[in-house]
Amino acid sequence: MPYLSLSEYGLIGNSSSSALISRAGSIDWCCLPFLDSPSHFAAMLDENRGGRFQINPEGEFRSEQSYAQNTHVLETTFETPHGRAILTDWMPTNEGSEAIIHRRVEVVEGSVSWLMICTPRFSGGLKAEAEVFRNGILFRGPAQNELAHLHADVPLQISANGSAAVARFTLGMGDRCQFTWAWGRTHIAQLSVPRLANPQETIEFWMTQAHRCPSTGCPFAGPWHDLLVRSGLLLKVLQTKYAGSLAEAVAPSFPRHPGERHGWEHRYAWVQNTATGMQAFANLDYHTEATALFQWLSDLLVRDGVEGLQPAYLLDGGKQFSESKPILPDESIRTLHEFHLDTFGQVLLAAFEYRRLIGHLPAGLWQKIVEIADYICQAWRRPDYGPWHPGRSVGGRSRPEHFVVSKLFCWVVLDRAIQLAESANERPTPRWLDERRILHRTIIEQGYDNNQRSFVRSFADRELDPATLLIPILGFLPPDDPRVLGTLDAIQSQLSEGVFIHARRDPHGVEFPGASLLFSFLYVSALAICGRAEEAQTRLAELGSYATSMGFYGDTINLASNENRGSFPSLEVHLALIQAGIHVAAARGRNLILAPASSLALPFPKAKSA
Repeated sequence: MPYLSLSEYGLIGNSSSSALISRAGSIDWCCLPFLDSPSHFAAMLDENRGGRFQINPEGEFRSEQSYAQNTHVLETTFETPHGRAILTDWMPTNEGSEAIIHRRVEVVEGSVSWLMICTPRFSGGLKAEAEVFRNGILFRGPAQNELAHLHADVPLQISANGSAAVARFTLGMGDRCQFTWAWGRTHIAQLSVPRLANPQETIEFWMTQAHRCPSTGCPFAGPWHDLLVRSGLLLKVLQTKYAGSLAEAVAPSFPRHPGERHGWEHRYAWVQNTATGMQAFANLDYHTEATALFQWLSDLLVRDGVEGLQPAYLLDGGKQFSESKPILPDESIRTLHEFHLDTFGQVLLAAFEYRRLIGHLPAGLWQKIVEIADYICQAWRRPDYGPWHPGRSVGGRSRPEHFVVSKLFCWVVLDRAIQLAESANERPTPRWLDERRILHRTIIEQGYDNNQRSFVRSFADRELDPATLLIPILGFLPPDDPRVLGTLDAIQSQLSEGVFIHARRDPHGVEFPGASLLFSFLYVSALAICGRAEEAQTRLAELGSYATSMGFYGDTINLASNENRGSFPSLEVHLALIQAGIHVAAARGRNLILAPASSLALPFPKAKSA
């Protein structure tokens, strides 16, 4: 079976893990019991060694996917020459049953003959040994206690090579059949007394979790509304229940070309997604999730200190990044050990958002903020590797430089620290005030190109960088400043292609294969802030048409095929989508729970304590 495009996949999940299921009824990506556990099925990344769990009609069929309302219960409808049927997939949300996948087949017209093949591969592609066990097949992985059980309402057979389960069966109109995949001894024990699972409980759970529009009118009303609601549900799946962190994606990467090799990477939680994640959660009315996300970051800062802070962590907060085999060198892994000034700015942005949302900082955190601000007063003069994003170092060009956006985030550290101090009726350190002023002048003098009328990538070159769109968003300059407007125009002229923004170009064309969805949505936010609300709305609506049919985005868009590529679904792209929706809502005068803030006006009243 050839690699499928990302548009062919739907997502199911709960607070522990998730799975990607193709329109052909195949689970091609799933890790259990947690999102960052070793994979059970990974044909999405490696067709030959990944393993899959497929249920589909035999012979010719057509299929389409949809969700049961605003839930993560996925329905795949199959039409064959002899009948029509629905495959319903879901993961239970009740405590203690998270590492289970239910798959129910129901024929609604005629009769349908089915083929089920389950070929799990544990520990990064290793075969499992299958044996008959109670009402199904037990699979044993190479590691101790690596067990999974497939239960079915129809007879199962073990394949000739002893590593797969197979079933062929026919159902008539009104007939149902259920398959259940369970990980671990505890969950296998739950299957000792078979019972027919029902997705209704899971549907009801997700309906209570989905964004609800206020009776006075939804601030996100528009063609993008349903995409934002779906993105909010995605965030709920990507956030770890045990730590509060946000995973960067469900699947870490996706083949760009058939046969391309890929590594079996961990999913990381990036500090740079904390502030935007908090804003997204808050404005979608997920306050508990917003505070849990910041608590994750706060705990890391207290534990690691300023100089021990990493740009990314394992989902449980761990710092040791072991590489499962087989694995290829991965840019994101190297990035974890490089010097990134923007990480400190992201911490201050998150603290700033938490202060606006809750009204105070967690006990003991202010001292860490003081340490960061003091550190940045001298560290900002050092070159760094720049903020990480897909395509940052395409062609092996990553090296320490004086990146404009890195200096911008250093300015953010001092600016937000000063504001937090003032909000607590404390006098900011004079050095913070002096260094913020020096930084501002340095960025203006060395990071702006008068000839292009635009801010540029670094002090050493004149290449444009769409990340400089953050300048008005973060409040470094007013949105009507000519240098801000000139940067918008230059990026539109040199880096855009339709509604898309490329991460980089060189004299020979686009370096990175595909346009950046992150920067495309960031451009919408910048337009909205700069008073071009109608243009922002038009672009946001058109960008919405490039989501997959199930409402998801990868990192980039291949403009030749309009296909999503990269990590999937991409957290940072969905956060950028939600942020664009927030900025458009603010530009339209809509009421928001946590409106966008800049340094141009103190966004919260002064308090007696921080």
